[in-house]
Amino acid sequence: MAKGTKAEPTKTAPEGTESNADAFGEKKAAPRFKRVEAVTVPTFSIPDNGDPVFIKFLGEIVTKPNIDIKTGKVKIDPETKKELEISVARVLDMTQDQTLESPMEVVLGVILVNDLQAKYPAGEYVGEVFEIRKTIIKGKRARAYQVFRMEQES
Repeated sequence: MAKGTKAEPTKTAPEGTESNADAFGEKKAAPRFKRVEAVTVPTFSIPDNGDPVFIKFLGEIVTKPNIDIKTGKVKIDPETKKELEISVARVLDMTQDQTLESPMEVVLGVILVNDLQAKYPAGEYVGEVFEIRKTIIKGKRARAYQVFRMEQES
């Protein structure tokens, strides 16, 4: 050791504070579980540039409160003072390799939701694959959609 330097003491966790120890300091084996269902899933986005996406609906479209990411509070319509909602659905991205099916959540625009629910009442779109193209309508907040129900080729 060089002159004038102190040896660093080795740091060890106090007995019973290890990550796999219980309140009495006894070490426990990690429990064994298998995943059954995804509660939180990644968000899927339909691009605004007209590129097609192919999605399979795993469940019906539902509404959720529209949460402001910055504040964590539900957004309020300034005119009506009502809480704003968004329409979401669990989907699979069929453009990806689906050997490992990983559900995603997609936020759907009002026009798309209305069209799907009108054409497929009672959630008949569930289990179906759709090609969806979305584009921005110049000068408006609305989006234009093209939607096609797809069948797998043999």
